[in-house]
Amino acid sequence: MKQAKPIVVLGVIFFFVVLLIPTLLVVPFTEKTDGKLHENVKQTPQTEKLQKVTASPLDVSVYRTETKKVEKLPLEDYLVGVVAAEMPATFELEALKAQSLAARTYIVQTMMNGNSHLPQGADVTDTVEYQVYLNKDELRSR
Repeated sequence: MKQAKPIVVLGVIFFFVVLLIPTLLVVPFTEKTDGKLHENVKQTPQTEKLQKVTASPLDVSVYRTETKKVEKLPLEDYLVGVVAAEMPATFELEALKAQSLAARTYIVQTMMNGNSHLPQGADVTDTVEYQVYLNKDELRSR
């Protein structure tokens, strides 16, 4: 019985030091958010300008080799056409997500660097030289 007391006392001290003290230090500084994530951001002219820029969709101009015309479409629609053209829909969901991320990274990098040998106004072509792209009508016919 005499040895049990020091072990119990050490256990209580350990509990107090490891769990209770950090909790007591953090609790006064937490806010109740009702489970919602929010940020306190001051509205400045710079943040308003940033919100306007990020709210607008990025357009991709694709040179269609069959029609020899440039087709302009939102980035998200372009990515759907690229992933659907390059991978079967029966692939695992995580593989499709990875392909979408790779395609997005590639197109943004390509658009940032630019390319002089493309037809006027085009960012990429719909061939394997860049990324294979099929529009909605072409995907439906498949």
